[in-house]
Amino acid sequence: RQRAAYQRAGVRASGGVGAQRLSRFSPFPNGRLKPKPSPMLMLHPAHLPEGPLMAVDTGEKTLGIAVCDAARTLVTPVTTIQRVKFTPDAQALLKLYDERKCAGLIVGLPLHMDGGDGRRAQSSRSFVTNLLRLRDLPVAYQDERLSTFAATEALIEAGVKPSARKGYVDAQAAAVILEAALGRIKEGAPR
Repeated sequence: RQRAAYQRAGVRASGGVGAQRLSRFSPFPNGRLKPKPSPMLMLHPAHLPEGPLMAVDTGEKTLGIAVCDAARTLVTPVTTIQRVKFTPDAQALLKLYDERKCAGLIVGLPLHMDGGDGRRAQSSRSFVTNLLRLRDLPVAYQDERLSTFAATEALIEAGVKPSARKGYVDAQAAAVILEAALGRIKEGAPR
C-alpha cells in the first residue's frame, strides 16, 4: 500500500531521505508525503510585493479577515467567514482578496508558546497548501501567538459588549496578525 501511495505521488517506492523527487511531493523518513514549498510561499513578509495585504486568522470554525491599504499604514478588520468546506471558504477568501486588490496574503501560524508546531499550526499550513493549489499567490506566515487575546482586549477597551465580541474577535485577531507582519516588514528581511 505504501509503495502504491508513493507511486501515485510520483516518488520512488523506496521512500526514505535519499529518494528522488519526481513531483511536487518530497518523501520524509516517517513515510508521509509532504508538499515542497511553493515558489510563492515567502519566508518573510518583507519579500511580499508592494501593495495592500490581506491577513487571515484560520480557526476551526471561522476565518478572520483583515486588510491594509496600499501604503501599508492603516489596518482594517474586514469580516469573519464562517467555515463550511474548503472550496467555498477559499472562494470567499479569494473573492475578498480580488475585491480589495491585494498584493499578498499573510496567514497566522498558531505556534505553541515554546515556538513548536501543533495541530492548529499544521491545519493552517494545510489550508495554505490547498489554497496555493487553487491559485498561486504570494503568501507569508506570521506568528499569531496570543493574537486572539490581544484582539479580545482591544474590543473590551473599545467598549464592545461581550455578546457582540464573538462576531468581531476573529477579524480583529487577523488585524493584530497583519499589524505584527507590517512591523516585521518595516524591520526588513533578515540577511
